[in-house]
This record gives sequence, C-alpha cells and structure tokens, in this order.
Amino acid sequence: MPYPNLSRAIEGFLLSKSSSGRSVNTLRNYKQELGRFADWLGDIPIDEISSRQLKEYMKFLRDDFRITHVATTPISPRKLSSKSLRNTWGTLSSFWNWTSKEFGLDSPFNLIPVKAHTKPIDPLNMDEIEKLLKSCEISLKTSRSNKTFGSKRRTCKRDRAIILTLLDTGIRVSELCGINVKDVDFDSGKILVTGKGNKARYVYLGKVSRQAIWRYLIERFPSEKPQSDEPLFISYDGIHRLTRHGILLLLKRLGEKAGILNVYPHRFRHTFSVQFLRNGGNVFELQQLLGHSDLAMVKRYVRVASLDLEMIVKKASPADNWRLR
Repeated sequence: MPYPNLSRAIEGFLLSKSSSGRSVNTLRNYKQELGRFADWLGDIPIDEISSRQLKEYMKFLRDDFRITHVATTPISPRKLSSKSLRNTWGTLSSFWNWTSKEFGLDSPFNLIPVKAHTKPIDPLNMDEIEKLLKSCEISLKTSRSNKTFGSKRRTCKRDRAIILTLLDTGIRVSELCGINVKDVDFDSGKILVTGKGNKARYVYLGKVSRQAIWRYLIERFPSEKPQSDEPLFISYDGIHRLTRHGILLLLKRLGEKAGILNVYPHRFRHTFSVQFLRNGGNVFELQQLLGHSDLAMVKRYVRVASLDLEMIVKKASPADNWRLR
C-alpha cells in the first residue's frame, strides 16, 4: 500500500492526539518538534525514513542545532538542553508508535532514551517573596534630564495577585493562564483548574491571596460584576488572556528588579510544595493538589523538606525542652 508523506502523517498524528484529550500546550509542542524534524529531513513518504536518519537527526540536535527564539523573543543562540532532547525523543517515540499502529508499518524508531539531568529543587524563601511583591509596586523611570524617578506600575494589583496565587496553590503556569473568573470561589478560596490531560482538580487560596485577587478584579470591574467566562488574568492591553510566555517574561523582569536570579513559575510550585510538607501536609494530599499521577516528584519534595524537618525535630524534642534526665 502507498504510505503518506511525513507532513500528512504528522497531520493525522496531531488529530489523533487532539481527539484523545491532549492539552493545547502538548499539541503545540508535538507540532513544533515534528515540524522541526520534517524541515530537517524533507517531506518524504514515511516508509522511506530509516533508523539511521533518526539517529542523525538526534545527533544534529545535540551537536549543531541552536535555539534563537523563545516564542517570539530573540535570544542569543544556545544549544538544546538535555531535557529538551529528551522531550524530542519522547515526541518521536510517540509519533512512530502511532504510525506503526495506524498504517501497519514497522517502526524505524529504536533510539536509546535520552538521559536528562534533573535540576535541584530551589524554592523561594520568605524574604525573596517579599522582595518580589515589593517589585510589583514601583517602576523606575528616567526623565529627559536623566533623573531617575519612581512611578506606580499599572499592573501592580494583577502582578501581586499572580505571585500570591502561584505561591498559595503551586499550580502550573498553563493552569494559571486557563483560570476564568467563574472558577474562583471567594468564600472558600477554592479554584477549579484544568491540568495535564484535561484533568480538572481543585486547589485552594489563603485569605491574603483571595483579597489580592478581589482587589485586582475590583480595579478591572469597579461598577459591575465580570462575566463568568471572563479570564481571571489578562494582559497589559486589558483585552487578551495572559499567556504562558507573558507570565514567564513578567516573573523574569520582576525577579531582575528585585535582585533575585531565576524567577520562573515552577519555582513557586517548588516553594508551595516544600512549605506544604513543612507545615504538616502529607504526600498524598500534595500529590492531589499538584495534579501528579504518581508520587515520584512528590518524593523529591519530601527529601528537600526533610532536610529542614531534621532540624525542627531536634529543636522541638519534648525530652530536650523539658530537660528530662
């Protein structure tokens, strides 16, 4: 039987993954990864693609390929990280599993899995959070006479609400972007979020975070209630839903302003998780709140939290504090 060209097979694969409930972000990543592969190889019939070509492509990505943009933002050319290479391996593996089932084709994919180095968990501390919240308030500007002055940031209330929501819930940046006003229950602090695989779950805000969101919404809607399907967080123009890339840039700039390195959404997820455990939460509750399918990642948080717990237990020892003999 005649087999389709690579571009047509990619179309079918994306349709299949979309119908099985993959998220918009996952589909976007699949499309980007497979599009890069098709650009490198050419649009040839899929039965003509060999294991050798797949190995050569992975070698090209590892040794010669350079990233020059993050979304639409130009960056200095840099090599792909081991995590990005592992993601490419996973995408190609999934694609060839699908083609072999869809077309009865022997899969040429037999590449050894890419090992990715795991970054250490680096939660933010209270002092850093306070500095980030402070950096939301004022922007430093330079006048025509080269004098520096402070100006209140137009998005101050929104940005404080974003930081406190990430800190209190540990949600992923894509989940934050997807929240609508109707998903927030201000009485209980409960938020309905949609995670990976379109799985919905509830997370919870504290009183300070609830108040921060309320203040932000009152600023947006001073005289009338927002529509239920209104996005919770919107961009600077006041019209469009805030995007993942927009939040990444926002946190990076606030971090630079506060003098804190490597401020990104997942650090708030780390911070929430470690603090949750240190404050008495258990691993099964944390797994549910984070939306993890297994305990593997949660165990990493346990190890980080236990470093501190050891010291706490020593300080809190009843036998020592009561000076028992």
